[in-house]
Amino acid sequence: MGDIWPYGPPKYVSWAQAKAALEHEGMSPGNAVVGAAIGEAESSLDLTVINDTPSTGDYSVGVWQINYAGNLYVGRTHEFGTPEQLIRRGLPAQANACYQLWRQSGFRPWSTYNSGAYQRYLHGGSTSGGTPGAYGIALPPPNKPGKDSWSGQIKGAAGHIEGGAHTFANAGNAISILRR
Repeated sequence: MGDIWPYGPPKYVSWAQAKAALEHEGMSPGNAVVGAAIGEAESSLDLTVINDTPSTGDYSVGVWQINYAGNLYVGRTHEFGTPEQLIRRGLPAQANACYQLWRQSGFRPWSTYNSGAYQRYLHGGSTSGGTPGAYGIALPPPNKPGKDSWSGQIKGAAGHIEGGAHTFANAGNAISILRR
């Protein structure tokens, strides 16, 4: 199915807002930079998007694409509310969900971290430029794929998806403006 917006049109936050929300939850500034970059890579910083792709095990919600698929639904609903509640509660609730997952597992739950796709967004703000590794943070070591690793294929697919997501997000912005 892919990306859907069942609770209204796309609603974007800025990279700085995402970073500040993570810091408010308790992340260090360096980790909040990585978290904001992950949010931009995952959703283009859209509070309302849901990735509904059962074939990949995704029912992921909001800026940080908190996954509710399958057996995750009950626990995540208990911890963060339903997907609709997480969307409607906005950036503070979504930043809290990201922070809680990060406290449990680091950034490993996010495919854009594992693939390195988030690094394009470390510069803090837009996809139009910047230098990965800004803010003086050390980038994590690159993944070292094993002989059965899918990381190259996943990284390539993520790049294609990411390009399509930005095109789709721009179309969503245009539609929102036209609806006003």
